[in-house]
Amino acid sequence: MKTVEKYTTFEQLKAAEKAASDTKASLKKHASFEMLVNKIYIAKTGKSMASKAATLNGK
Repeated sequence: MKTVEKYTTFEQLKAAEKAASDTKASLKKHASFEMLVNKIYIAKTGKSMASKAATLNGK
């Protein structure tokens, strides 16, 4: 459940907005980095992550 935060100063509000946008940018960078690592792994080994997961699960 989301709660509403009340800020006493404009600077606190701006800092909270900046923190949220920084988090969003960080998550986006992480996702693109993870995709890049997966592409490198696939190119290097010739296996996809799905086939690797199936192998680990014994299928």
